[in-house]
Amino acid sequence: MPESTKLNKVRQLLTELASPAVTNWRTAPDDGSGPPTDAKGLSPVSLPCPLEGGDSAWFLARLIIPERHFGFDVANGPVTLKWSARQFAEAHIGGRFVVRKRGDAGYLPLSESARPGDVYYLAMRVAGHGDRQGGTSEGSDTGSGLNWVRVEYGALEEIRTAVNDLLERLFVCERLTVAAGTGSMALDQAVSGIDLSAIERGDKAAVLASVSAANDALAGLDDLFKRYSICLTANAHIDMAWLWDREETKQVCHDTFRSVLNLMNEYPDFIFSQSQAAAFAWVEEYWPEMFEEIRARVAEGRWEIVGGMWVEPDCNLPSGESFVRQVVYGKRYFMEKFGVDVTLGWNPDSFGYNYGMPQVYKKCGINAFLTQKLTWNDTNVWPLRAFWWESADDSRIFSYFPTDYTGKVLSNGLIQDLAFMMTATGAKRTCHLFGIGDHGGGPTRDMLDRADKLSALQPFPRVRHQRMRDFIDELQAELEDKGGAPVYRGELYLEYHRGTFTSQAAIKKCNRDAERLLRRLEIFATAAARLGAAYPAEAIDGLWKTTLFNQFHDILPGSCIGAAAQDAAEDYAGIRAQGSALLGAALDTLTGKADGAPASVAVFNGMNYRRTGVVTIPVSGGPYKVLDSDGREATCQTVTEKDGTKLLFLAEDVPATGWKTYRLETSAPSEADTGLRAGGNFLENQFVRVEIAGDGTFSRVYDKANAREVLAPGVNGNVLQAFVDTPGKWEAWEIARDFEANGEDLRGPVEMELVESGPVRARIRTTRRWSKSTFVQDITLTADSPRVDVVTHVDWQDRQRLLKVLFPVNVKSDVATYEVPYSAIERSTRNETTFEQAQFEVPALQWADMSADGFGVALMNDCKHGYDIKGNRMRLTLLRSPNSPDPNCDKGEHTFTYSLYPHAGDRREGQIYRAATDLNDPLFARACSHMSGDTASIVEIGPDNVLLSAMKLADDGDGVIVRFFETDDRDGEALLTFGASVSAAWETDMLEHNEKALTPNGNTLRVPLGHNEVKTLRVRFA
Repeated sequence: MPESTKLNKVRQLLTELASPAVTNWRTAPDDGSGPPTDAKGLSPVSLPCPLEGGDSAWFLARLIIPERHFGFDVANGPVTLKWSARQFAEAHIGGRFVVRKRGDAGYLPLSESARPGDVYYLAMRVAGHGDRQGGTSEGSDTGSGLNWVRVEYGALEEIRTAVNDLLERLFVCERLTVAAGTGSMALDQAVSGIDLSAIERGDKAAVLASVSAANDALAGLDDLFKRYSICLTANAHIDMAWLWDREETKQVCHDTFRSVLNLMNEYPDFIFSQSQAAAFAWVEEYWPEMFEEIRARVAEGRWEIVGGMWVEPDCNLPSGESFVRQVVYGKRYFMEKFGVDVTLGWNPDSFGYNYGMPQVYKKCGINAFLTQKLTWNDTNVWPLRAFWWESADDSRIFSYFPTDYTGKVLSNGLIQDLAFMMTATGAKRTCHLFGIGDHGGGPTRDMLDRADKLSALQPFPRVRHQRMRDFIDELQAELEDKGGAPVYRGELYLEYHRGTFTSQAAIKKCNRDAERLLRRLEIFATAAARLGAAYPAEAIDGLWKTTLFNQFHDILPGSCIGAAAQDAAEDYAGIRAQGSALLGAALDTLTGKADGAPASVAVFNGMNYRRTGVVTIPVSGGPYKVLDSDGREATCQTVTEKDGTKLLFLAEDVPATGWKTYRLETSAPSEADTGLRAGGNFLENQFVRVEIAGDGTFSRVYDKANAREVLAPGVNGNVLQAFVDTPGKWEAWEIARDFEANGEDLRGPVEMELVESGPVRARIRTTRRWSKSTFVQDITLTADSPRVDVVTHVDWQDRQRLLKVLFPVNVKSDVATYEVPYSAIERSTRNETTFEQAQFEVPALQWADMSADGFGVALMNDCKHGYDIKGNRMRLTLLRSPNSPDPNCDKGEHTFTYSLYPHAGDRREGQIYRAATDLNDPLFARACSHMSGDTASIVEIGPDNVLLSAMKLADDGDGVIVRFFETDDRDGEALLTFGASVSAAWETDMLEHNEKALTPNGNTLRVPLGHNEVKTLRVRFA
């Protein structure tokens, strides 16, 4: 008999001796009426038995107490039932509910004194994915079903203890000898020495003697195993809001940290790691005495601060600048309060990690990263455990994937982890994160006691508590000695939770709005400070911290309860009110506060290049004519909207990060022919022609400038598609892979009306009613752009539906390019490999583009994130309506814009970054008191492949910080031209530490800029 087969046979026999399995199960659906009274006719099943779908089920079996188990008498001793379920399970005995437990915690005494022939009718109600009554939740899903049910006889307690101890050692030795490639002879000797016949004849002394001999044989492997080490790091993953609101989370932080501090008094060796500055800030505010205890433990080295971010954010949806601020505010807090410079990035639970993160981390002084989330992939096994993660600019950070982040301290799990690490990397060490998480909790006494026990176990690897940062340094050094860790370049795409790119659409829109508002506020408050106004640094910090908090990885992704979403909505309302007031004050400083009806209008440009675009300002009366400083008349148009009369005009050549003022005259404007035309079913300007079918779709989009049909032959674009959206589990998180199997195109007749036709803007409005929802779309074209906007208002009342818009385009390419934070990434449009099939929904920021053969089409958005582009089919996901964990998710009114943008060349030649910025951060106008001719530019940055990310007063008040990035994947030089003379300048890291002095030339700076690089400067003005 092969040795592995013999080992398996021995292990099965010993397991059955220690805890015999309950067999002959039958199952039935749970209809809510209680356990079935008759098992006849029910389907037989074997354990483990997973449950399909989200429903609960009953498992029924009959247990008869035997006279003997193997050769041993079991009468007169206690009998205990134990079980493991993937979710919660209820035990009913004889039709009566007895107990409900979760996971491996199932434990139920059946009798104090076993009597042979006693019969127990067992009924186990096992919770499914969506069973809230049973105590489960979307977030606790690890599958559902019943794993095993076993019996323990008290009469066999001594044998069971000895056998279980041996089974633990056998598992350790089997896994490690295979991974190490040596030691199998000692294992074979131990297995061969076990007296199986003694089990059959019930010879207790012989069984115990052979078990003891086997343990002695295995003990000889201890020297070998001690060459390997298992490091233990305690942590407490705390979701800042999820299935609870933030007020509850504050108490979670208190209770968790109090428990950790108490345990540190009892267990002098264990190390605790914790991230998220916002959690510490709560403790500092509400429980200052406990905060001081934490400070002492940090200084002692036993409380490790990790992460360096304000919260653990979603890592797909925030802007690149938001990622910078997460680290800036997090690291600054930890340095100020604890004197700790955090160098380990820590985000174990977010739903994928964007391509730009290594560069942001590295330029913020973080050189290592920890996550484990890709082990959740639903299609492909993530192969790497320790590797260099490289971003588009070639920045690298060392990355480590532990097995879990809410683990227990169990020998089997630790050994599996070490064996996998040995096989995957060649390393002789692993680190295990343990502690109760999500709702906090952290390490328990049981976990720490188990750690102490394992440290004394033989044979077993060395076990020690260690800071994760120290472990990663040791691991990196060990792998360098072996030739170095592999390099992975690209995003860390999670093949799971794809619905989080869309759920809770209002939160995502508010986040995009807040990011734009804060960007504008900092730029123009900086300009106002140059004129003597006070820079509102403290207020801006508060607005940023609130924005960053709501980027937490269950708030911004929309995987939270309604109460948490309502908290976010109230936060965003405050950001909007306070931020707008501060911005208004800064703009008044720059161009004067209007008094009464506007006589002058200032047009502001928040980008680093001159722009021309359409702006809007409220007016009354009229008609109006708009004149610039040279008396040239701007093309204008008056329109009536729901909130009043608006004056639109075409503002030309507005200075970079600056403004230009215009004069309003109460007189009829001159007639202007801009080439903008509109009819009952078409819109046309000098760039494009759009023809609209009776069902509201685009029957034709023709690019006049490039003489190209934009849509594929014979098909329409702007097709709304609705799909049944019932993934079966994790509703807010998931989109089912086969969602397209049950859907429809919304192609019925629509009401169509030409609502605007002027020299500046033309709009055709379509109104569609489908199911319980209503869609109003303003298909819009302006005189100055080929961009076709679809301004969409939806009264969304349908549940468990997924809404997409489809554009089949006249482009064939194997890849599409998407904007991600501080980068652009190409993804395949094919659907052949498992990796391509897994990416049936992908995240992006403001745009996605397909280009080939000198022509391309971009699909842009002002607040959406979920795309799927396969073949020539470009789709953007617009709305979802999951029922869990928020039954009202996305129900109600939504307004958003998506845009089709045809262009020559690829996305670089088409300047898609700029085109999407014009949609998301357009020119904006404000009534002012300064006269026409007042223009200014704060800074202009070129060439065309450079975009300004942020401009603000330095955190220490010394000069102005300017951050910009390269967009087109090419090395070069940036030229900055300021509106004032520069006295000194430095390149800095993202934390604003000076790194390299620059030589200004009057009001200009030339700075080397690498491909896809983000650059930060400190500038002093004369």
